[in-house]
Amino acid sequence: GSVTDDVRLAAVRRLRDEHGLDGLDRPFDVVLDGTSPADPRAAAELLGRCEDAGVTWWIEADWSNTSVERLRDRIVAGPPRPVAAATPR
Repeated sequence: GSVTDDVRLAAVRRLRDEHGLDGLDRPFDVVLDGTSPADPRAAAELLGRCEDAGVTWWIEADWSNTSVERLRDRIVAGPPRPVAAATPR
C-alpha cells in the first residue's frame, strides 16, 4: 500500500526531533515528493503541513497520470502557493 501524507510528515517530525540526539547539529534539508491537490486551498494546506513538519523542498510528482495533457495542466497551474497567495485579493 501507499504511505499516507500523515505518516510521512510524522517521520519528518521525528527525524527533526531526533536530529540533535547524536551530536548532529548542522542544518539539513528534507525533500518530499507527491501530488498536490488541484484545489489551490487544499494544496496550500498540504504544503503548510509539510512546512510545519520541517520539509524544506516539495517535488511535484504524479506518477499515476503521466499523460501529456495532465503534465501540461500541471505546468499551467504553476506551483502550489501558500494560503495567503492562494486567497483572491
